[in-house]
Amino acid sequence: RSSCTREVILFQPPSLGKSCRFFRKLADPSHALMASFRNHDLHEFNYSAGFVGYVKCLLNDGLQVGARNFVFLGYSQSQIREHTCWLIWDKVDVCRTLCDIGAFDLSDHPAKVAARMGHAFTSTCPVLALPSQSIIQVPDIQRHGHVFTDGAGSISSDLCKKCGKYEEAVAYQVRIGGYKGVLKLDLELSGECIEVKPSMKKFESKDTTLEVIRPATYMNGYLNRELI
Repeated sequence: RSSCTREVILFQPPSLGKSCRFFRKLADPSHALMASFRNHDLHEFNYSAGFVGYVKCLLNDGLQVGARNFVFLGYSQSQIREHTCWLIWDKVDVCRTLCDIGAFDLSDHPAKVAARMGHAFTSTCPVLALPSQSIIQVPDIQRHGHVFTDGAGSISSDLCKKCGKYEEAVAYQVRIGGYKGVLKLDLELSGECIEVKPSMKKFESKDTTLEVIRPATYMNGYLNRELI
């Protein structure tokens, strides 16, 4: 991991933490580097023209570390709020790894494509690979043009027991292949299965691994900078 300021770039040793889908499929995790952009005091940077130009230059040209040049790879939604992104050694075949994750429509709007790819960089805990018959497609509840089940599916109690320390929760924020959203406990579902809805599907993927981001809990609200 690196902390990048206009004056200096500080490198930190590897540390333990949650992995993400992309790096679980990557042959060698040392081929990736997390870059955080900070002021000289290592606090959140301001949006001065000079600093934005520095960030743009670094992302365009890459970050040289010894004999390796690390270039921009992507980010999750939480990372972009923290001014952090992933860099990858420019010798790595990124396209092959991304193809293993899913089919992304590169002709779409760049911001939308980046958001879809960001699913692969979200920190998750893989639970188990589900058989395709255990992923049940059900329609969304819609009335008068409004989707009342947007991003919300269901999970059986038997499958909740496979979630380890999260088994007592009644809802989970998850990723399953190209699906994202929340799964709520449904006691009427039998066996180890989940129900997903069309509103949860963001891209095509053959990956059927259930990945838990976090169980239901309280959290503080915040203002979205992009909307201010």
